Amino acid sequence: MTRKLLYLLALCLVLTCLNTNTFAAPETLNLRNFGAIGDGKTDDAPAFQKALDALATAGGGTLFIPEGKYVIASPVNKSFSGLNASITIMGVESLTMPAPPTAAGDQLCLGLDLKTEIYPRTGVKNNAITISGLKSLVIKDIAFVGSADVVTDAAITLLLIDIDKAQLKHDEFYALATLADGGAIVTALRSDLEISLSKFLGSTATSGGYLPLVQNLEWRGVTVTDTTFLDYGTRELFAKTGVAAPISWINIGNAAPPTNNSPRREVVLRNVFMDEGGFWGLSSLPYRYTPQSAPIDLIYVTGLVMNVSNFDQFGHQLYDARRVFIEKSRYGYSLNASAAVALRNIGNAILDQLTCIADADHIFADADTGQLTVINSTYAQLDSTAQKTTTINTPDDPVQYVRARFVDVLEREPDAAAHFYWSNLLIHCENDAACTDQTKQALNNYLATSPAPTFTVSGRITDNDGAALAGVTVILSGSQSQAVTTMTDTNGNYVFSNLPTSDQYVITAAKTGHTFSSAGVSLVTPGGNRTADIQTAKPALLTVPDSDRAVALELTQFLDGPFPVITTLLSEGRNTTRIIVFGSDLGLLPGENVEAITAEAEDADHINYPLRVEFVGPLPELSNVSQIVLRLNRDLDEAGEVLVTITVHGRTSNKVRIAIHP
Repeated sequence: MTRKLLYLLALCLVLTCLNTNTFAAPETLNLRNFGAIGDGKTDDAPAFQKALDALATAGGGTLFIPEGKYVIASPVNKSFSGLNASITIMGVESLTMPAPPTAAGDQLCLGLDLKTEIYPRTGVKNNAITISGLKSLVIKDIAFVGSADVVTDAAITLLLIDIDKAQLKHDEFYALATLADGGAIVTALRSDLEISLSKFLGSTATSGGYLPLVQNLEWRGVTVTDTTFLDYGTRELFAKTGVAAPISWINIGNAAPPTNNSPRREVVLRNVFMDEGGFWGLSSLPYRYTPQSAPIDLIYVTGLVMNVSNFDQFGHQLYDARRVFIEKSRYGYSLNASAAVALRNIGNAILDQLTCIADADHIFADADTGQLTVINSTYAQLDSTAQKTTTINTPDDPVQYVRARFVDVLEREPDAAAHFYWSNLLIHCENDAACTDQTKQALNNYLATSPAPTFTVSGRITDNDGAALAGVTVILSGSQSQAVTTMTDTNGNYVFSNLPTSDQYVITAAKTGHTFSSAGVSLVTPGGNRTADIQTAKPALLTVPDSDRAVALELTQFLDGPFPVITTLLSEGRNTTRIIVFGSDLGLLPGENVEAITAEAEDADHINYPLRVEFVGPLPELSNVSQIVLRLNRDLDEAGEVLVTITVHGRTSNKVRIAIHP
């Protein structure tokens, strides 16, 4: 009886511990409990500051903002650095969704019926709300509203810094304006920004200062879906777009250097409407910003509808991206436009099913653009000086074939990287039916694995004895725009995550004093997570395929003139036989030569004979293969066949067989 009682008591204590710690719910706070009034007059910034401070103390959680009009008249600034925290800021939920981009103007201009409103009033010198240092941030069901009696509501309404994933969901930005130096309505700095189901109505910045509505600097990723950018709305304050025109609705500045957990720099727009009020709709201007931008892997646009401006400009002004992909999008309305899309210094651009009408009926690509492919599109003029320009009109649209296969097999749209990858492979088949069939089969094989959009590759680096190697540089290359590196930990482990499954990768390793195979590990369209362990490589002597016989040449001494049949060359030992063998993965350090290599031969009786290494050097056309000149020991004259090895830095190569004739 006593035992049962003690057991039950212990169980209760364990459950109590689990309930209070292991399964503790994130903190949920109410802004009103921190003194917020929400009357549209009182400065509620101190209440916001206290609430964010409390979330930091709690290590993350949710801030709920009840119905009301909350004024931010003084700056709110909170850093969560070092906490690895995630927070959500949410208003009263509204079920009103934005109209699709194909809807009429009287539907696009409608708001989201949000009951929680924030009025930034910090003026031209101050940002309204700055949040930094989070693992994730979600701001949802909140309307940020401008005031009629000022031009600049805030230098920046929302400034998001160093946030791994920042999400603005079902928010409204209404009649906000900024003329401040470096301003914007939303700025994401060193963050991955995602905007969805949101409205930007009647808001503006100024093209004179190159100010957009949404600014991305040193960015890790940009995604905008099901969102409207319109010149006006239906509130009493019609708009502030009469103040100035923003340089663009969305600007893509300099991309942050890739990391092992954030290796790709990608911009995605899906189902977005852009009105003509922006100087450009979407701009990519990495050259304007410092530090220098990392390569932009992909700018992907699908389902966009745009009224191009009447400023004699472009719907999209896109510079300096490795890939651009635009499909099923419409550009029109304009009475004075230069082009629907302008491509400058783009590596490879694919435009599919674009409708370019009214005065926005041109497509432009400069001479610095590598390849432009235009498929099944409507336009009046293609002004391209790209290195290669291809126009295709075909019922077998490769881009739409890829889309249809994803929808049929996975019941979802293709992710951006996959859509470009597979479409590009099909396009490059051109008229080669066998290539097309092979690529389609490869796509079907990939889809049959039910692939996730992204995957993680991890592994362990060891020496030949299986001991972990710390501090090894692991390099991810292949289809990456820029090689990404990481270091192994004390257990020899490494990881690369958030990689598109539709791509090709090579993983190699490097560490001073150690040699790894230069070929590394290759991954082609992996459907899911992969393990890639790497071991230090031994020096390898080349052999004839499927044998242990060395690929070797005898080194012969040649004389310029005739010589007598009876000669003293042999007796003088000047033409003692030498051979050249060929090796890889020698691992010689800079400046090292033959002194770092030893060699020996083993006869049939397992007697070993040292060989002198007289020369080592890379082949002119195969830098990863070295030729090694070995001087044979005279004791081997009668040895017949022997096995030869070399040793470099304590690592011994494979045994290769050579035949020695007397």
